Parts: sequence; C-alpha cells; structure tokens
Amino acid sequence: MNEASSGLFRFIAGLARHQVVASTLGSFGILIFMLLGGFILSRENVKKWWIWGYYISPLMYAQNAISVNEFLGDSWNKIIPGFTEPLGRLVLESRGLFPEAKWYWIGVCALLGYVLLFNILYTVCLTFLKPFDSNQPTISEETLKIKQANLTGEVLEASSRGRVASNTVTSRSNYYFIFINQHDTTIYRCAIL
Repeated sequence: MNEASSGLFRFIAGLARHQVVASTLGSFGILIFMLLGGFILSRENVKKWWIWGYYISPLMYAQNAISVNEFLGDSWNKIIPGFTEPLGRLVLESRGLFPEAKWYWIGVCALLGYVLLFNILYTVCLTFLKPFDSNQPTISEETLKIKQANLTGEVLEASSRGRVASNTVTSRSNYYFIFINQHDTTIYRCAIL
C-alpha cells in the first residue's frame, strides 16, 4: 500500500507540475479513496453511481487483502452458537468485504499493478509535460554586477539611482563590507580583519 500511495502522489505531482495544485489534487485523491475505498463507507453503503470509485481505490484492495488474510485464519475459524458460518466470515460480511480467500491474491496483484501503473504514468508525465514556469531566480543586472565585483575584487561605479547598500560578503574566509557611496558614485569594498 505504501508503494502504491507513493506512486499515486508522485504521479499527481508530475501531472500537476506545481506544488499548490499538487497538494490540492492529492488532498482530493485522499478524500475520494478514503471515502469510497471501503474504509469509511462499506461496499453496500456506496451508491451505485459511485461504485466505480470503490473498485479503482487502492485502499479497497489493501483492506480486502489484509482483512481476508486475518479473518479467514485459524484464530477466527470458530463457529458461534446460533450461526452456521465461522466468526471470521461473519465479520467480513458485516463490513461489506469479500469473504473469499482469493481476494488476498487479488489485492496483492492489484497493488503491484497500481505501483507499476502510477510509476509509469509519473515517468510519462516527467518525459512529456513541461513545467508551468521557470524555477530560476531572476536578479537585476546591477545586482549581478555587484556580485561579480565581489568575486573578482574590482571597484564599480554606483548606478544613477544612488542607493546605499551594505552587504557582508565571504570569500575564502575573508569577510568584506560593500558600501556604495552616493556622492562620488563608487563602490568600496572594505575587508574585515
């Protein structure tokens, strides 16, 4: 179940291509799969126009596989007086789960299929979908020139805007203050000893 869920949310992230959109779609996916997966509503309580959500939910297959494995085991194979079926089968039927042993392997195979499906779809999304926007930061040319001057140690002339800046720059364990003088339009780099 962990790998199927991880693959699902990777696929949603690859499809959405933006953190806010992916969070919204992921929350909606959790809501639908929890509601329709037989965990909150049993199969009998899911409306017939929503039953497709029950059968596509990875949570349904995981819950059926775990429940069948537990309740059809020897510890639940006791017949209660007044009933004709074992206690484990009665518990499965009361929660709307499938009481046949084959559902263990159906659940395991379905979860493996979901792992493959979601990871393949995630790979397809990464291959063919382009990002919505550029993730590269934008800086002004003036800031870029100041950073380049800090690295090379050269003195620049101040811009026509005449702002005063005071930045601390580290370079190989040397600390510098950068001052832009408004009056003589030069940039000074003072080393801290």
